[in-house]
Amino acid sequence: MDPFPLPALHVAPARTSAREGNRDRERAARGGDGGGQGDPDRDREGEGVDGEAFAMTHTVSINRAPVLTLWATVVAERLGFEWEEALTLGRAVAGLNAYAKGVRLGLFTPAPAEVREKRKALRPKESITVCH
Repeated sequence: MDPFPLPALHVAPARTSAREGNRDRERAARGGDGGGQGDPDRDREGEGVDGEAFAMTHTVSINRAPVLTLWATVVAERLGFEWEEALTLGRAVAGLNAYAKGVRLGLFTPAPAEVREKRKALRPKESITVCH
């Protein structure tokens, strides 16, 4: 059994609602941004803007790519890779994840079949595998 089990990775999606952004701006304008200003009891629980109830306003939003990179790096390191190798694998996982999401959202289009065939024809016929 691993003495340091890895926790499950959960990355919350970024806010997309205009109403949520407006609510945060209004709360900050009142001086209750959760950063030690305003009434701390009101910032943590009670009524928010427009009478909405909320439990906690302390939310940190970060880009998922660095979190996924670090998580995949730590996993690869625990699987026995050196730090540099693990970091490379972590970056590859994050990059592939970003590309897949871009394809899903229609931001990227996969290469057409004829382009893939031309690329395949241009590849060297021989390959050398280096192991250490």
